[in-house]
Amino acid sequence: MSSTGHRHPHPIAASFRDLEPERFEDCYLAGSSIAIRRVRSQLQRIAPYFRIALITGEPGTGKQTLAHALHQSSPGNNGPFVPWHATELVDRLLPDTPTADILREAHCGTLFLDEIDRVPFSLQSRLVHLLHQPDVQRCDLRIIASSNRELRTLAATGQFRDELYRRIAAAEITLPPLRTRPEDIPAIATALLQHITDNPTLTPEALTHLQHHPWPHNIRELRETLQKATTQAGGAPIDLHHLPLPKPQQPENEHSLERLQDVVQRHVLDVLTRCSGNKLRASEVLGISRSTLYRMLDANTAAANPRYPG
Repeated sequence: MSSTGHRHPHPIAASFRDLEPERFEDCYLAGSSIAIRRVRSQLQRIAPYFRIALITGEPGTGKQTLAHALHQSSPGNNGPFVPWHATELVDRLLPDTPTADILREAHCGTLFLDEIDRVPFSLQSRLVHLLHQPDVQRCDLRIIASSNRELRTLAATGQFRDELYRRIAAAEITLPPLRTRPEDIPAIATALLQHITDNPTLTPEALTHLQHHPWPHNIRELRETLQKATTQAGGAPIDLHHLPLPKPQQPENEHSLERLQDVVQRHVLDVLTRCSGNKLRASEVLGISRSTLYRMLDANTAAANPRYPG
């Protein structure tokens, strides 16, 4: 039985895209890029000890899923995991409205405050008060907040209450956008398809196209794309024409104008895709050592995302 806490139906519930975050934990945290390895390392390091934590990342990167993974790995994993969205909190943070019941629902478990950056500045002092309640101070529950935007910047520019930021950011994990780690897409797509269909198969052409799509809505968009493609494929392997994405267009002689580094990198990623993400097999096909392959992939990740240096 899921450890997710259950409340009476609330209007916001219909808008939650991940009502069962535990179902997709193996998907959102899959891959071997530097960025996602760092996230998994932080998860393992923080989970046994945290009382309040902050998860930041673009929409669709899996903040609620990571929050549930933190809960499951914490000493309070036998208690409930209770998600509250910012738009729900606004109703409870109005003056003269008791907030103790918010803590009571997550007693001995984890309270997840989703999109805390959307709480109006005028009500954030109430949230500071909530986080100083005796139940929190006695460590009867753990609190995880999430934000689509970087709260450090918002606090520095006066758009987010600095006292609240300092309270929730004692332990912070940032989830990387999917577009910065295309080498992880084969592992993520395979894991997602195992939840979606009995025939989790992608053709090499379809997988290559997935790796080159920019994914503005991140893994959530990838999941929805694969769900639609599975329906279109009707049990057959998912091919390029099944994907509800713009078809790849390459101008004539485009490759002749590319840098050698780009050509080599694209070939390495293509071989890795055809080897289903198996780095040992890919290095054998490429005729290079596995350590050299790792350096090439890490260099690509660092170039695509300067915030995560190699």
